[in-house]
Amino acid sequence: MPKISEYTELVTPTDDDLLVTVSAGVTKKIKRANFLGKTLNYIGIAGTAGFGVGICPNTLPAGMLALPGYDVIGNDQYGNYQYSDGSIMVWVPKFYYKVLHDGSTNINKVLIASVYDYENETAANAAGYALHRAFIDGGVIKDGFFIDKYKWSLTAFVNGSAGIASSIKNGNPITSSDEANRDATNLYAGAFADCISNSQTPAANYGGAWAAAKSRGANFAVWSMFIHSAIALLSLAHGQAATSTTNCAWYLTNKNYVKGNNNYGADIDDATCTFSACTDSYWASRNEARQNGSGTLFAKTTHNGQSCGISDLQGDQWQIAQGLTCISASQSIATGNISIAAQAVIAITAHGYSDGDIIFIDGANSGTGWNTAMQYRFFTVSDKTADTLKLKKRTNDGTDGNYLDTSALSAYDTANGTFSCVKGVFYTLKESATLKNVTGGSGAATDHFNNTTIFDVVDISGLLVNTYASDLFGSGTNQVLPMHTSRTNNDYRLSALAMPKDKNSISGGGSNTFGTDYFLKWIRHELCPILGGDWSYSTGAGVWSVYLSYGRTTSYSLVSARACLYV
Repeated sequence: MPKISEYTELVTPTDDDLLVTVSAGVTKKIKRANFLGKTLNYIGIAGTAGFGVGICPNTLPAGMLALPGYDVIGNDQYGNYQYSDGSIMVWVPKFYYKVLHDGSTNINKVLIASVYDYENETAANAAGYALHRAFIDGGVIKDGFFIDKYKWSLTAFVNGSAGIASSIKNGNPITSSDEANRDATNLYAGAFADCISNSQTPAANYGGAWAAAKSRGANFAVWSMFIHSAIALLSLAHGQAATSTTNCAWYLTNKNYVKGNNNYGADIDDATCTFSACTDSYWASRNEARQNGSGTLFAKTTHNGQSCGISDLQGDQWQIAQGLTCISASQSIATGNISIAAQAVIAITAHGYSDGDIIFIDGANSGTGWNTAMQYRFFTVSDKTADTLKLKKRTNDGTDGNYLDTSALSAYDTANGTFSCVKGVFYTLKESATLKNVTGGSGAATDHFNNTTIFDVVDISGLLVNTYASDLFGSGTNQVLPMHTSRTNNDYRLSALAMPKDKNSISGGGSNTFGTDYFLKWIRHELCPILGGDWSYSTGAGVWSVYLSYGRTTSYSLVSARACLYV
């Protein structure tokens, strides 16, 4: 319950007032200007000190302690807590959000409202605001969430018996790949497979992140696309409200977004933002990842441009997140089964496709002309028969509907590989799913992969255009952020995943509003999304950057994760 005993002035309700619960069923209106200090679960005002974090209103979990200054707005540790393994986590209070877009006065304008602005979700919806999906877990609306302040480092390591994925400042980052494994004879940074405390046995791949998160405790989970979306929206709203580096250290007039290690130890847009080299024998010999949370000035690397915020959301290492996956199947295109014609006919016996199905052409072939025409591109099935089909291009440049034209190509030769047609369905976690109970395997009722039990379908077909790697967030003055107040609406689900609205939201050039962050799409079976970019990703890295191209069993040193905790 809010600590409001010192505030007694009642005022005429206006848009500048806050609705505060005094006791069960009793509310009062209090001026925003008076509502400072030790207010519980207050998300704050964009552009001001303390925005984007807050004070946890719940009884803290066993092992969790509030850091000194956690309840003082403006303190470097405001809203910061420490778990028993040393992990620093940040509390993000529940909020409502609204996207204003008219293409002129308001362009992808984000407004954030606190729990004190509206009595409940119904009242917020009536004002055009939506409750963010990040605050729903296990079918219950939550007051907020704890999120790791830093990406994972390995702590408490004992070869063969212990190791925790911890959120530690200046820690050497662990990876999804076993090439960085630590053992009794080396000083490597470590990997998911080393995070075996709490009886965990993480795989040395992306799917291993689910078990690695639980090395800290059974209630911890890999953070979600929903949490990523909430943090990205907070960051955008904060930058839009800021007018200087006061309370937003990363503020720049034309590069107004979080900075990070996206240029081998520095930020491509701000050369003053550099990062400390790692001290372990794996990373120290490579000009790649840097110590977690080591940016100078540190506040330039946090979601709210303040030292109390969440760091390293862009660059350094990609981050695995849960909440979105894909189930797909592919069929090979055999040698000689693509006609040379203005409307190419593809022969696939009993393909089972329907007109209007979206497919992705994967695989390899022997000619650059065929590569350009087909490989890694999205098409719509057209004019199908039982054993043949044609393909229409899917683009965001006005040429949608043009048939695949192979008339200028030489005869197709698959001696060096074959094309594949891939069709898939995308899924997002149901609101009833409890994040801590989701596992990183395939096919079981609690698994994140190849399982529809705990998932709803989400339609991202409007984004499956061009090639896999052709687009960035933003396209002129077009709307990028989906907005809907109904939690069953597809636009709401897209927003919950920090996905662009449609093909008009993405372009080859992107926009500075979204940091020209990369949006890479694919149709990948057992999709495991990764976020944020890495040390080499330049301007394509960022808070909004997302890759939908890798599966559960992928493993790279440039990929790690962070944990979340609901109470």
